[in-house]
Amino acid sequence: MASQPMLLPFLRPLLDADSPRKRTIILASGSPRRREILSQMGIPFRVEVSDFPETLEKSSFSNPVDYVRQTAFEKGYAVLAKLRQQSPVEPLLVISADTVIITLDSPSCIIEKPTDNEHAKCILSELSGRPHCVVTAFCLLFTTQAGSLSRIASTNASDDWIHGGGWKCRTCHESTRVTFGALDESWIDAYVLTGEPMGKAGGYGYQGLGSALISKIDGCYYNVVGFPTHRFLKTLEEAAGSGDL
Repeated sequence: MASQPMLLPFLRPLLDADSPRKRTIILASGSPRRREILSQMGIPFRVEVSDFPETLEKSSFSNPVDYVRQTAFEKGYAVLAKLRQQSPVEPLLVISADTVIITLDSPSCIIEKPTDNEHAKCILSELSGRPHCVVTAFCLLFTTQAGSLSRIASTNASDDWIHGGGWKCRTCHESTRVTFGALDESWIDAYVLTGEPMGKAGGYGYQGLGSALISKIDGCYYNVVGFPTHRFLKTLEEAAGSGDL
């Protein structure tokens, strides 16, 4: 028997058509994993894939976590600004996210999505037998008044609320330590041939065949999949309870 979606009480004012806090919820991601996870929470939403090009210069950030947090913000803001132009008065809540793999070397470096099969093999060979860190940042952006939006001089993604012209946001992140087993070339070749590594940070999908490569994780499973469920819901609950949302 299929389970019902879990709708937590603090979400109801955001969804009730008669509530002054009602918002249209937008997922600024084309990831099927994020769509599935958000649907399981009982949150009605529509998808608007961000057109942000993800071309931030990594070397301009003091650490990889700041990079992934800023990317999550930029993805969401691009969608918020686009929708605000289309509908100047509709109250919106945009949810965006970004996931990267970070090596535990010193200095650490970011491993993103492979560009082709050979690149995927190189990434997996590098991760073989070693721990790495999966970091997912998510951003909550919502409109605070009708009319057009304006950015502020500094929009460095922060754990604190950032207030812009007609909008505000909060960006959070979760980290999970993942350890690969020692993989010989035949394992890597077989996995790459499945096609699963493409389009996935680090060249693997834990929720799929990539689970065969992993010997241990320390932290949130859903963070590795691409959306840290518990951290997201607690952040949303805090925002609703404090009146920020």
